[in-house]
Amino acid sequence: MCQPSLFDSAATSKHSLLPLSEYRKIIISFSGGKDSTACVLRCLDLGVRPDQLELWHQDVDGREEPFMDWPVTPAYCRAFAAAFGLPLRFQWRVGGFVREMFREQTKTAPVRFERADGTIGEAGGEGPLVTRLLWPQVAGIRNGRWCTPKLKIDVAAVALNNDPAYAEGPLLFVTGERWDESTPRSKIPAAEPHRCHTSRRRVDHWHGACDLKEADVWELIRRHRVRVHPAYYLGWGRVSCLACIFGDYNQWASVRELVPALFDRIAGYEQRFGKTIKQRLSVVNQADRGEAFAMPVELRAKALSTDYTDPILLPDGEEWVLPPGAFRRCGGPT
Repeated sequence: MCQPSLFDSAATSKHSLLPLSEYRKIIISFSGGKDSTACVLRCLDLGVRPDQLELWHQDVDGREEPFMDWPVTPAYCRAFAAAFGLPLRFQWRVGGFVREMFREQTKTAPVRFERADGTIGEAGGEGPLVTRLLWPQVAGIRNGRWCTPKLKIDVAAVALNNDPAYAEGPLLFVTGERWDESTPRSKIPAAEPHRCHTSRRRVDHWHGACDLKEADVWELIRRHRVRVHPAYYLGWGRVSCLACIFGDYNQWASVRELVPALFDRIAGYEQRFGKTIKQRLSVVNQADRGEAFAMPVELRAKALSTDYTDPILLPDGEEWVLPPGAFRRCGGPT
């Protein structure tokens, strides 16, 4: 079980955090997945005031039609935030995944972000002319996995640096990477200065789930009686994109069965680029080697809907059940 004393892993790291009560705002990068959910619950267990907390979600597809991401994810995130009485802000790069993938001698698109008053800010969109016409690589961020920085990390940083509401610190930015997910992630410090930190504004970065095992994460969610993202009930082991580049054979077989039009679109882009997502294996090859998850019809409909109406906190009398996707690796991350 996650205990408050586990915060010591950050407090005693090379970069020490302030007591949580001293941060003006604590921003949790919230994907809707289990690890960012654990970060929210952990902060609440540690006594963080709800008025300190904000959830930020980066829409990887922008405000365009769903492509790589789950259609239900924005609605699920809104329902989760409402259940805990927390504000939720969305940020996105204009054109999302598709525009970034099809860059051809163009600058990266600007970032848009929701402000507290409901208005939309915009910044960025500068930089060199770049031709991409390429899938993100199944590798680390420094080796060609452009989707995470371009559609998530950079997007949040632009919002943090350009929204006047966050001009003053101290601020704490929380993300949900865990040490036991991969060898590269095992080397992430528990706490460090955030990339937006300056001499005039303190911004710390806490990897708030870094020391948790997956069993700790599920126990934390069970104890708070949270209904997780529909993808876990369909069998996905990670809630990143529906068609995550790290998906294993079974996940790609499941994508093909669940959303055949999307699968065919991805396969067509592989042929168009002359470059497959996974080296030497097309998504068709991968799906052919896998077996689709058991996906009940009613659960498919929930995951593919743009609405979410189930209660996030299980009502009294409803048993919390570990979803089929729990402890299923499904490939990635690095």
